[in-house]
Amino acid sequence: MRSTYAPILALLLILGCVTSAKAEVPKELRVCGDLAEFPPFTYFVRNETQISQVVAGYNIDVLNEVLATSNRSAIVTLLPWKRCQAVAAQGQYDIVLDISKAPVREHDFAFTKVVYTLNTIYIYSMERPEPIINSTDDFKRFSFCIPIGWELTQFNIPVKSITGQPYSSKQAIEMLKVGRCDVAIYYKELLRGDRLIGSGGILNDPKIKYKLVPGLPKPEFFMAVSRALPYSDDLVQLLNSGIEQMKKTGEEERLLRLYNLR
Repeated sequence: MRSTYAPILALLLILGCVTSAKAEVPKELRVCGDLAEFPPFTYFVRNETQISQVVAGYNIDVLNEVLATSNRSAIVTLLPWKRCQAVAAQGQYDIVLDISKAPVREHDFAFTKVVYTLNTIYIYSMERPEPIINSTDDFKRFSFCIPIGWELTQFNIPVKSITGQPYSSKQAIEMLKVGRCDVAIYYKELLRGDRLIGSGGILNDPKIKYKLVPGLPKPEFFMAVSRALPYSDDLVQLLNSGIEQMKKTGEEERLLRLYNLR
């Protein structure tokens, strides 16, 4: 008499194999970043005045270095910032570059170790009274131009104080110049990076000044991996391992100096 347990046992073995199987991290990864660029971390290479479709920068070098250790590569596409996050959250891209943490983002993404930190500055026009800012508590007394999609929690800026939300930092500063707001938020490291894309006007404009935001911890930026991917945990582990290795070998320090971030 044939045992009735045999088919059940076979089914359980099959299910066990299926559930234990793990999707492997692809050899070629899909990566997106902000189309508005974030130099010197992520930007399109220029050939004199022509913009190429080649994406370069500190973050790209870090990514390539990390992936090379496992014979992997990446295709990097720059998209409008909100779209990049939205489609990556759905699993259409594996990694998002130049992203800071926020509760809503942590629902959709797993974050790597810190890739870099920045110094936050506020920019103002000398053609109007200088905004006196001694801490982020003073922000509520002024109006701001801040690009769409920027994480604002750390700045303690009321939504009603944001009078301009352009698509890029460059546009935010142009709004500041014409009086759309009192202050624009930016990062000191990006001032130098702007020269890589032929947009170093802030440093050369005597009518525009900037100061560090007092008492604000340095914002941390990461790579984020979509939680929609079946291999998200393994990919985060792979990236973290590579980031740690770069610290140990001194490669991270070399790249920071290469991009004038030290």
